[in-house]
Parts: sequence; structure tokens; C-alpha cells
Amino acid sequence: MKEVENKSKQSTDNSKCNKLKENCSALHENIIQTAVTKDSKNTFLKSHDYFEVLRLLRTNQFEQLNTDGDLQFWDFGGQFIFYATHTLFHSKTSVYIMVFDLTKPLSDVIEDPEFPNESIGKSIQQCAEYWMRSIHTYVGSDDGLQPPVILVGTHKDLLKGDESIRQKFADDYFDEIRKLFENTPIINHIQVKDFAVDCTNPYDSIIVELRQEIIRLGSTLHGIPIPARWLPLEKKMLAKKHKKIILYSEVEDIDAQSEFPLRDKEQIKVFILYQHAKGNLVYFDEEPLSTYVALDPQYVIDAFRCLITSERFIKKDPIYRPFWNTLRQEAKLEMQLLERVWSTDDQNNFLVHKNVLVMLLQRHHIISEALSYDDKTEETKGLGWYIVPSFLRTHSANDAVKAFLTGRQKTLVKFVMSFNITPVVQIVYYRVIAALVGKWEMVSIKMPEREKQVLLYDNLGMFKLERHHVGIVELHQGFIDLHVLNLCNSGIDAAIVDLFRRFVESNVMNEFRKHRQLATKQRNLFEICFKCNDESHSFDGSQQTLSLQVLRGTTVEPCPDMMSGHTINTRKAYYEWFPDDLNIGLKTAYTLKERDLSKLSTTVGENWEKLGIELGLRTVQLQHITLDYPRTGMRIFKMLQEWTDQRPGDATLNTLIKAMKSAKDVSIDWDEVRNIVEDIASKNNIRLAKKTSTSHEI
Repeated sequence: MKEVENKSKQSTDNSKCNKLKENCSALHENIIQTAVTKDSKNTFLKSHDYFEVLRLLRTNQFEQLNTDGDLQFWDFGGQFIFYATHTLFHSKTSVYIMVFDLTKPLSDVIEDPEFPNESIGKSIQQCAEYWMRSIHTYVGSDDGLQPPVILVGTHKDLLKGDESIRQKFADDYFDEIRKLFENTPIINHIQVKDFAVDCTNPYDSIIVELRQEIIRLGSTLHGIPIPARWLPLEKKMLAKKHKKIILYSEVEDIDAQSEFPLRDKEQIKVFILYQHAKGNLVYFDEEPLSTYVALDPQYVIDAFRCLITSERFIKKDPIYRPFWNTLRQEAKLEMQLLERVWSTDDQNNFLVHKNVLVMLLQRHHIISEALSYDDKTEETKGLGWYIVPSFLRTHSANDAVKAFLTGRQKTLVKFVMSFNITPVVQIVYYRVIAALVGKWEMVSIKMPEREKQVLLYDNLGMFKLERHHVGIVELHQGFIDLHVLNLCNSGIDAAIVDLFRRFVESNVMNEFRKHRQLATKQRNLFEICFKCNDESHSFDGSQQTLSLQVLRGTTVEPCPDMMSGHTINTRKAYYEWFPDDLNIGLKTAYTLKERDLSKLSTTVGENWEKLGIELGLRTVQLQHITLDYPRTGMRIFKMLQEWTDQRPGDATLNTLIKAMKSAKDVSIDWDEVRNIVEDIASKNNIRLAKKTSTSHEI
């Protein structure tokens, strides 16, 4: 994937900073996403073939193009093991290049000598489908016109026949790729011009044409205009890139030494967040990561790549070989292995930045520290080792799962997220597993004549939500489903089920929201439905599903599989997953900060003005906000800001929630409000308001 960023199009009007701040605030907080201006390359070639194409594109003939743009290249690791890292670099303002070896039929299975077991069963066609659907799902426009994808074929020189015959073969090859996406908007991403190249000839005219097409497409992709005063700081930051990771305070020092310093701390923060969104660096405005700035996003991925490609020398070391085997077999990463691998890489100094890199990998849900739950204190603590979900290769053992589930009381139905685009579901599942591992303790069970077994697999995971409740997430073809069981058969607590559902659903949505800027909660990426969870269905639940509308609109329904002997009390089933009597708020007063207002503003929708009236703002104030800010999201944020400025002593979280409940006609995403409230409570050690009774029976 490649993109051209045209510096000449950047605004020189410093007043653009306010507009940019509005745009930056619309980006999903703390995650690389839409405004990125970086480039990546997708490849199904062997590594030396890919780098040969890259070398040709970087030859001196680039100078003949007379362009002022900056051309950057990003390499997406083709191995499946790297797929979990790809969303860090996805961009809707980039040019993607899919490279194929024309001598290999689309039906050929891809072999990876470094990961021979990863590619079994994955053909070139399947990988092409994954890549195109991944691009469209994460960053594609609904009509598929953006971002552009160029098809490139290599080894044209090895094809039989003269030039016209070889070109005809290449045209037919590319046409077969297009047929994979016939009658879908995905085909619109693929550009009209294809390129069959001879990698043995650096002066091949086709290479020059390909380079010109990349730049032509890149020049049509425009990011957010930025203040000209930012350019000196951006240049100085780029000069520091070799340091990889610096303290945030150093950014302020760099600005102070700039020829045209920004000086204003708020504007520096907006600059950093913009550079993060652009993909030039990685920064999270949350403790403890807010102390650091990673100047090179690729450095974070290289740290992960170093870990998973270390087998060639680690397996020969008798001390660390067992740690490697544990990682490969159980997806368990011990700190000893991490330190050993990173210490051998003198060039990148990963070990120097160990703590920050580990935090960043966890924040991106690439790895997660395993936790232990204390029944007495009801608290969890880190165990000092990590789970790498993309290493999970063992399918759920039916005997262990059966032994654990048999006789347990569980939710009446399973909550199902049915995805419309199935190739990305496995990666979404890995992200969910990483989030769950970092939130709750994994469940383990002792089987007869076996060691203690952790119930975590490439298709199923179990987590101890609290002393008596276990949350279960399962991956199937095209969908992820959830259910909760009670270890003591003493009733299902709907508040715990609700928490589990919201946590998983929120993490799933964040995978897409950070790129797509979803206007609606699901944007046709998945739909919610339910499976009957009666014992007669074994452990997979019913094959057929019930829609959300049916579940919340009736009192009793037959089993969707029409099995005799049981029905579904839909009123109970709906209440288990969507309880309506939970108090939302904190036990003590909490004064809202600007960051809290930014998050809470995203939960308010239609008729937001009525919430402003409920908070005590005047109609004329709301009218001024509407005139000053074109984006609805910024209007809501500014409304909340004016409220806090106007009534600082009363601008507490509980006061805002009370107003939200009173403003009946205002659209509120209560799931997200609960998520934010719980996050505030956790980070500030404040207890949540006492919940009302949520027993299994109604």
C-alpha cells in the first residue's frame, strides 16, 4: 500500500488549527485511524520477490515524475501470524497494491518456510479474498470506490509465448481475481489499470507506468489541512525518529527549540494526536502511556515480528527452547523468552524500551497479560506472563468443555454477532480474546490423569467474570457468540451478563470504528441475533436463530430449530442480556474532565439540544453552538463544555446522567454510557452506584 502526501496542498492559515481540532476530536480516541497518510503493501510473493518489486519502485527513475509528494512504503506481513497487526496500518487515504506471482495458479496453497503450519489450506485465492474484504470492511467506502487497489503480477518474463501471449495470460489472470468480487461493491476498489512486470529488468517501462499510476492515485487522496506552523515541528520530530520512543516532555522541548514554536500545550497535544491519526507516530492520551511517544509505528510491529520469527535461533538454545515450545503450543509468552529475544537484537534496542513496547502491544490487543482473580478481595492481579491470541492453534477439546459445562445453569439464549464479511471474523476474535484476557482470569479445569488445562482455544475462551459467573466466547464460521453460566446454579445475574456483553461488543465495534467512523453502531458489519441455549442442543446452541426484534417483542417463542420439549421465555431471555433496572452512576461525586466530556459526547445523538436545555443552557447558547460548529459531534461536545463552564460546581457525572434520563426524546447510547462510567470508576478508584436486584427470575 502506498500513498502520496502533497505538501503544497497544506493550508498556511493558522486559524485552521481550530477546524483540525474538530476533525481530530471526531477520530476514535487513542487509535490509529481515518486521517492516516501512510502506505502499505500487500504481498502474496516470497519475501525476495516482494523486495524486488519494492526496489524497482524506488529506483532513480522516480525523479523523472516531477512531483512534490512524499512516497512512503509499508509492508504488510503476508503470513497469517501477522494479520492481527494489520489494522494498525489500515488507511482509507492510501493506495493498496496486491502483488501476485503470475506463474502460480490462484488455487495454489501458499507455503511459508518460516511458518510451515500457518499456510495449510490457504490458497492464493483465499488470501486475495481476505485482503480485499479486509480493506473494504475496515477502511472502504460503502460504494467501494475508496481506497484504490492496484493489481500487480510478477514473473511476466517466465510466462510462455511472445509479448502479446504473455499479456493475454496476465489479463486473464487479473480477470479471475475480479470475478471473485463480481456483483459486490468490493470490485470497485480494483483499478482499471493492471500491471504485469518483469522483475529482472529495472528499466521495464511497465515499472515506470506503475510508479506513475501510484503517484497519480495518491495525489487524489487528501487528508486534513493543517496549520503551516506545524510543519517545522513535524520536521524536527521526523529527525528524531531514530530514537524510536521518547518522553512526551521531550516533544515540548523539541517545540521550544523550533524556529516557530507552538508553545501552547493544547495545540501541541492536538498536533501529537493528529500525527498519531496520520500514522506518523503512536500516542495514547491515557495513563501510563501518555508519558511516552513512539516516533516510529513500524518499530512496535518490528518488536512483535522479532518475537514470532525467533524460532531459528531460540530452538537451538536448550534453556529457552521450552519457552518457545510453550508459546507455539499454548500461546503463552513468558517474560524470560521476551527478554532473551529482544536482547539479541542489537540494532533495534527493543530491550531498552521493553516496558513501553509491552504496554503498546497490550494496548493494541496483540498480546495481553494473564490475570488471577482473588475470591476474597474480588480483585485481579497480573501474573507476569502474556497470551498471544494469534498463536492459538488448538481447537476446543470437547471432553474438557463438556466436563465443565455439564449441569451448569446458563443464560437461556446465546448472544450472537453474525458478521456479513466472514474473512475478518478470526482476527476480530483474536482481538476480543486479548481484551478479555486483559480484563478477567481465564478459566482452567483439572481433568483426570491430566495437567491443569486452561480453557482457551482458537475458537473458544472461558473467563471468570466474578466468583460465581463464567463468560464464554465462541468463534464459528461467520459469527461470534456469547453466553454466561453460574458455577453454583444460584441464578444468572443480569448485571454481570450485561457487563460481559457490553465489553465484548464494545471491543468488536472499536475494531471498525477507529477506521470507518461509524455513523451507526453496527453499519451493516454484523447483526445481533440469538440461539436457543437449551441442554437438548448440546453445547453449540440451536442451529437457527431468533432476531433481536422477536426476542424483545414477545413473551414466549418456540425453539428456532422447532425441537419439541421446550420453548423460550423470551421476556426472561431478553432481560438477561439487556436489563433495564440497573442504576448508572458513581457512589461519590465526580467532576467531569474535558476528556470525559469528549467520550460522553459520542453517546448523545438526535435531539441533543433538549439535553442542553435540561442541563440549564439557554436556547440562544445552543443556536450559537450550531452556527459555529458544522459537525454534530463537536456541537454536542461544545454544549457539554459550556455546561461545565457555566456550572462548575454542579458539573458531575451523576448530574449529567440524571439529565440524560430526564431528556426523554434525546437519543442516548446507554451501553456506551455504562462503559464510560465503569472506566471512570476503575481509573479513579470510585465505587459504582449500587445496582438493583437482577436475579434470573422476573
